[in-house]
Formats: sequence, structure tokens, C-alpha cells
Amino acid sequence: MCDQYTEQGIKVFRLNDYEWFAGADAQAVLAYALEQWGFKGKPTDALNDGMYDEDFDRPCDLDASTLNGAEDAEDGGKEMITYRESIRRELAKGVTFPAFFCGIEG
Repeated sequence: MCDQYTEQGIKVFRLNDYEWFAGADAQAVLAYALEQWGFKGKPTDALNDGMYDEDFDRPCDLDASTLNGAEDAEDGGKEMITYRESIRRELAKGVTFPAFFCGIEG
């Protein structure tokens, strides 16, 4: 696990090359992601079935400098905000975590 950093108890986890999820801990985030992808089983079974790379079974939360420095497009790309600010806004909206946080098309 990388450096521990939370924003009101929420961490951002990079699960693969193109998707980030947010939640309190890696285990909950991984279980949530697999559920969202329609997988019904243990995370180790998904790894054995080739659903994700080996590194995915050890998701790594972003450290404080990345969380404070990375930017996310808001309002259709008109405003760039840090990942930390994005989490704060999601919490203010009442988003329940774990949840999908951001992604890029691969």
C-alpha cells in the first residue's frame, strides 16, 4: 500500500491503467469495482480468470502530493480542480463511498 492519505476518511485508489475508485479502504473499493463490472465471486477468482492485471489485486491509494496536485475537469472541462477538491465536492453532494471516482479511455 502506498502512503496513507485521506480526505474525510476517503482515499482514491488507482485500480488499473484507466480507472480510479474512491472509498475508505482497498478491500471495499475492489469489491465495489468488481460488482460494478458484473463479476460475482472472490477477487482472487477474477484475477485467475484474467479480468484484471496482477497489480490490480493490490490497489494503491494516491499519496497526498498526487491527490493535491492531480487535476480533474469539472463543468465540461471549464474548471480544473484537484482530486482532493473533487472528493470534497462529492462528499458535499452526499455521494456514498465506495464509488467510481474518475477514468480515462484506454
